[in-house]
Amino acid sequence: MGEQHQADALDLPYLFHAADQTSEWAQTRAVRFVRWELGLVLAGAVVGLFNLERLAGGSIDPAGVIAALAFTVALFVKLQWSSENPEAQWFKARAAAESIKTLAWRYAVCAPPFPYALTDAEADELFVGRVRDVIADMGEAVLGVQPDAEPEQITATMRSLRAADLATRRDAYQKLRIRDQQRWYTAKSALNTAMMRRWRNRLLVVEIVGIVAGVSKAFGFFPTDGLISWDVLGLAAAGVAAISAWTKTRQHDTLASSYAVAAQELATIGALLPHQTTEESWEEFVETAEGAVSREHTSWRARRKP
Repeated sequence: MGEQHQADALDLPYLFHAADQTSEWAQTRAVRFVRWELGLVLAGAVVGLFNLERLAGGSIDPAGVIAALAFTVALFVKLQWSSENPEAQWFKARAAAESIKTLAWRYAVCAPPFPYALTDAEADELFVGRVRDVIADMGEAVLGVQPDAEPEQITATMRSLRAADLATRRDAYQKLRIRDQQRWYTAKSALNTAMMRRWRNRLLVVEIVGIVAGVSKAFGFFPTDGLISWDVLGLAAAGVAAISAWTKTRQHDTLASSYAVAAQELATIGALLPHQTTEESWEEFVETAEGAVSREHTSWRARRKP
């Protein structure tokens, strides 16, 4: 039981890698749908600035046709998005990956529901049962395949750490779980804060353009009967709507705050880690720590539920 655990990371179960890959793929697809829809709407608004009727030499303005086509394609993109619903698969796969990750850590460090008192066979059987529950909860979500991952649900590093003494498990948990998760939350909070400020500045610029366009229209500063219509109120309105829809989808402000709170909570919990010197207190500690991680992820899922 005194064997030292020398691994630099905990090798997670095969299901984690499959669900993680599925989540990344579905997230990319969901974001791509939003980009295409908003981009096409903006393109239609830009084309609407042009008066191409006189150039075409007919009664139909090609700019209107092109704008209508852009909006039509945007509608089809929206319908395809609704049909595929990649957001639902994204959230479901992310939830599965996080559930497996916390189960793996609980197993590896002898925390509930896999306490130190269980035999290896009992712990393995219980873990496999929990993995099956996660797979069942995923329903029809399509799992990806991770060729580089070992096809094991209970990995060698999980077994090795579980067999180690309390001091070794405690040190590994502090370094590879608490601190690693805290660094991840901190980095994500900083990234979302930067993105939030960037998009707020862009929104401010577009709103100022809208104000200038409104004043120009009111006092007739720019002609509206040339090749280009300087009445950009519609374009500014479309820009504001597109940026608002994008920021609502990405939720940078909410994520920046929730990740920062999660990082602080883990730092607070981590301060008590050195004092866990018995198996009983250790089980309670890990239960609290994993509960903090799960709470943040559960609230994220609730906010982003399609």
